[in-house]
Amino acid sequence: MDSFRNLLFTGLLSCLLAVACSGDRPSGVMLAVQKADSLLSYNPDSALAVLNTVKMSDISTTAEKSRFFLCNIMALDRSGLPLIGESEMKEAAGYFSSNGTAREKMLSRYYLGRLLEKGDDYYGAMEQYVLAGYWNGRLRYPGVYYSAQIYLHKGRLYHERMNFTRALSMYEKGVSIIKRDTCNSLYMRLLGSAGKECGMLGANIKAVSYYSRAAVISRKLADTVSYVSYLTSIEGVKFSIGASSDGILHNLSYIYKTYTHDTVPLDNYIMLACLYMDRGDGKKAAGYAKKYMTASSDLKPVEKAGIYSLLCSVAQSDRDYEKALEYNRKYAEIMDDINSSDKVRSIRDIEQEYRNRRLVMENKAVKIRNRLMLIIFLLVITAVIFISFMIFSYIRNRIREKNKKIEEYLVMAEEASKYRNALLDDLDEHKENEKKLKGLLENRFAEVRELAGTYYQYGSSKKLQKKVDELISLRSPETDMFRTMEEVVDAKNNGAISKIRKSYPSICEDNIKLLNLIYAGFSPQEMSVILNDTPQNIYVRKSRLKRKISDLIKEDESMDF
Repeated sequence: MDSFRNLLFTGLLSCLLAVACSGDRPSGVMLAVQKADSLLSYNPDSALAVLNTVKMSDISTTAEKSRFFLCNIMALDRSGLPLIGESEMKEAAGYFSSNGTAREKMLSRYYLGRLLEKGDDYYGAMEQYVLAGYWNGRLRYPGVYYSAQIYLHKGRLYHERMNFTRALSMYEKGVSIIKRDTCNSLYMRLLGSAGKECGMLGANIKAVSYYSRAAVISRKLADTVSYVSYLTSIEGVKFSIGASSDGILHNLSYIYKTYTHDTVPLDNYIMLACLYMDRGDGKKAAGYAKKYMTASSDLKPVEKAGIYSLLCSVAQSDRDYEKALEYNRKYAEIMDDINSSDKVRSIRDIEQEYRNRRLVMENKAVKIRNRLMLIIFLLVITAVIFISFMIFSYIRNRIREKNKKIEEYLVMAEEASKYRNALLDDLDEHKENEKKLKGLLENRFAEVRELAGTYYQYGSSKKLQKKVDELISLRSPETDMFRTMEEVVDAKNNGAISKIRKSYPSICEDNIKLLNLIYAGFSPQEMSVILNDTPQNIYVRKSRLKRKISDLIKEDESMDF
């Protein structure tokens, strides 16, 4: 089993090392994209410079191509340069739909919408903006900048289809998500666009309010072009509510002289044409209108319709009814085109269609999720029942095993109890015999000790000496007294003599006898009588023996005599 575990562990470790070693490091293209992305917010020009170092031949995968073109179009946008690469962004948006993060999906849809809007594909652009808004909402921290940008461009699309109410709604939503004290160009453009829509809808007071706030921001940003545009727009609102055209022209002249060196901005030509038309100067009115048409190469349909309407009015005032009819026809064609397109598919319908489609998809997802939850619930219940059954079976088997072991232990305990009782009986008998033996020995030792003392005290007499010799004789035919004494000494002193014999085999038997007498408690005088030696020699021999077995005494202090 251990060898199998070691083999399994080695195999898993090898697989992990193989995966770790085979992980691709970022390519040169992706490193450049990552570096450029880090520069976008604060230095978009440097980001473009980094991306320009990448050769198209170095881009080898769809992932690299998609991320490169997305980063490139973001750098162009932040640098204020024209956006290019519609086909590449379509491919990138398709790739990110399946493989990208929510941020990549949002950005690719947003910039694809910008490119489609630039190509006048308003319906396709609106669909992309709706998708961009959806993915921006799915971000953990939705970006305020791109949320406001999406509302700004959706408002422009509604404006182009002459749905001014819906356009104003988009701009006001963009304004609402940006803080009021924010001072940036995006906030300024949203305010200015909202003011324009209010003017188109006749909400003149709101228009002046929006234009004034935008003008304050443009002044702080030192954006003279925008500042002049908002100031002249305020004058246009004043004209629409009945202010004198002469007074408006005077104010405009002062603005041009102060801020543009008497140069009239192109976007003021239509307003000037209207003012001169109001004064009855049709020639100047027509001149400004035609100049605007000539100078503007990419006029939007709604702008063309307004100019043709103005030229029609100028021609009518000059009683040139043929030209008036021609301008009116062109105006009607543009309006019919706008109206017919909206009848087929309005931009608002695109938003609603997408929402309906998203709702259907979400309902379907909910049904699938509920079905999956039911399946998972049933699987969990089944697993719980199965696990409970297994646990119950395991516990029941354990209880059976435990009961079996308890029965075995009871049998063993009963047998052990019987054995213990038998041993106790034997031990009691042994103790009784030992007690009798010790009593006999003690009596004999006491008798020997008494005779030895008497012999030592009163000297030699033949009768006493014979009695002592009989008692202490080592060659008694009945028993060996020192062997018996050694057994008693070992029993009383934890095997002292046996330990000495084992540790010091060179000690002679006479010294063993002396040690027996020492541990038995005899005095030197008594030992001298028993061993037939002088007390002085007994003392010397005793000291020598203690030094000899000193190591054994250190290990076991109970052997110290």
